[in-house]
Amino acid sequence: MHVHSRPGMALSALQEGFMFLNQEAMRFYKRIGYHDFEGIAAPDERERLARDLGTHNALILRNHGVLTCGRDVASAALDLAILMRCAEAQLQILATGRPGLPTLA
Repeated sequence: MHVHSRPGMALSALQEGFMFLNQEAMRFYKRIGYHDFEGIAAPDERERLARDLGTHNALILRNHGVLTCGRDVASAALDLAILMRCAEAQLQILATGRPGLPTLA
């Protein structure tokens, strides 16, 4: 599943990317990949997307959005919903300007 949600687009533009700031975010610990922005999507980008996804179920498309995949549509949709909820929380935490608690790298 691939979306251009506001939290997903904002998350994709953050230099630090996805941060493990809460328990739900841990679902993606060492299970999220990154794909650098290449401009308007083109068919030849598919191989690089697959490479950057690797064995993960979630991919941050830098300056673009996010995508998730899974063994079935329900799994991909659940990961997408959790990823978006975590992105919203991360953005709200960062918007406070207050230092957060230590996170896992």
